[in-house]
Amino acid sequence: MAEGRQRPQIIAHRGASKEAPDNSRAAFDAALRHGVAGIEFDVQLTRDGVPVIYHDRTLSRVGGGRRRISDLSLKELRAFDWGSWFDSSFAGTSLMTLDGVLRRYGRRTSLFLEIKSRQQDRLSGRSEVLTAKVLSAVRSTLPKESLEGVFLLSFDPVVLVTAAREEPGWNYILNVESPDGWSRGNRPRGVRLRACCLPVARLTPAFAHRLHRDGLQVMTYSCNTPRQALRALRARADTILTDDPRWLGMYLAGKEGSRAPGL
Repeated sequence: MAEGRQRPQIIAHRGASKEAPDNSRAAFDAALRHGVAGIEFDVQLTRDGVPVIYHDRTLSRVGGGRRRISDLSLKELRAFDWGSWFDSSFAGTSLMTLDGVLRRYGRRTSLFLEIKSRQQDRLSGRSEVLTAKVLSAVRSTLPKESLEGVFLLSFDPVVLVTAAREEPGWNYILNVESPDGWSRGNRPRGVRLRACCLPVARLTPAFAHRLHRDGLQVMTYSCNTPRQALRALRARADTILTDDPRWLGMYLAGKEGSRAPGL
């Protein structure tokens, strides 16, 4: 990850999701073409225990109604069209598995895996099962020299603590909704926490300074407009997540020649 006073690194938020369906192979491939430092994506668990790449709580946008990833098997989920909702040119897009993503991209760029853990998942024990399966997939698929480029993220600090018990040397990032969700007191214990990630609308220079003072890097999402990018720059964010890495790369390159007001 980039140091705090260098040009921030660009991470593709669910791939280049302005150009292609998010969390899809097309979005990931587009992100790599734009020279991103890494790809962020979301991992959930199917009914039959397979980690797959999907963000939403329900399957409504792919025609599955209020059902969730955890309600269906991988075979059943593969019957859906995962691209037409974005544009008809992406009809027939397939759901990606974590194993497939690791094999295709794990040696090509840094991977930021967000482990989805909602209340229902925690109560049912699915969060713990998913965390264990993520660790197992990474270990069995990637060589040791690639592990420094793997980052595990979650809004659930228990997920990070659980993972760090097995793999204390890996990289972990805590997602928070706002500065109120972070304090030194709730920092997950026993976790090699590298960064804290929060929405750009909630990011302030004061909070970023606090994180840097605590030895953490600052990540923010999703910066898709000049106003959002400038807010991240003013806070000296280390890493910026964007749906549009092509645009953000050009924007940051333009800022290198002339410092923005307040920087």
